[in-house]
Amino acid sequence: QGSPHPAGTTPGGTRLTQLTALDPDPVGLAAVYAAIGCDVPVHGGAVTGFVATYETPNGTVVLT
Repeated sequence: QGSPHPAGTTPGGTRLTQLTALDPDPVGLAAVYAAIGCDVPVHGGAVTGFVATYETPNGTVVLT
């Protein structure tokens, strides 16, 4: 409380370029996403999670 929100203090120039979901049952998760109108690609993975790719002023950053 009392501190500025990060959106107001974070340097600009970074954008999300790709978001991918990972799930042990990618077909099942893709069906759920389709049913709610969520246009996120789903790939098979050992655990459930996301891969987010950002373009930054210092290059590409991938968070898993």
